[in-house]
Amino acid sequence: MIYVDSDFSKMTLEGTERHFYHFVRCNLSTTPLDRCSLYRSTFNNCDMTEATFRKVEARPVEFNQSNLSRAIFTGAKLRHSRFDKCNLTGADFSTANLEDVVFYKCDLTDVIFRGADLSGISFDACILSGADFTDAVSTRRLTFDGIDVVGLETVKPKWSSW
Repeated sequence: MIYVDSDFSKMTLEGTERHFYHFVRCNLSTTPLDRCSLYRSTFNNCDMTEATFRKVEARPVEFNQSNLSRAIFTGAKLRHSRFDKCNLTGADFSTANLEDVVFYKCDLTDVIFRGADLSGISFDACILSGADFTDAVSTRRLTFDGIDVVGLETVKPKWSSW
């Protein structure tokens, strides 16, 4: 299913299945997607400002050139997903499973990763200024390549391997 230039901002998509769905230039700002299943879905050039993805099952999902500022991903399972050139300023990934997730050229300023599983995560050419990694965990190597980390908060991280 493909949605182009659609407005979901007044809808609730909580608890629904969106497998192999593709959203292009859609407005999902403030849309609750909590507890959704988003298997192999893509979001291209979408506005998802303040959207909520609490406890979402999304493997693997691609977010491309989308605005996810202040989006909430607490407890989400995003294993093997990819964020390309996205604005994630102020997003909250607390307790999310981010195993093998790739962030490429993303603005992650003031993003919260408290208690998240970052095993195998890759940050490539991202801005991580002010990001909070308190109590984040990793059982495998993390990759930080060409990033800006001014003000990075790493109080009590639980890295089991580098």
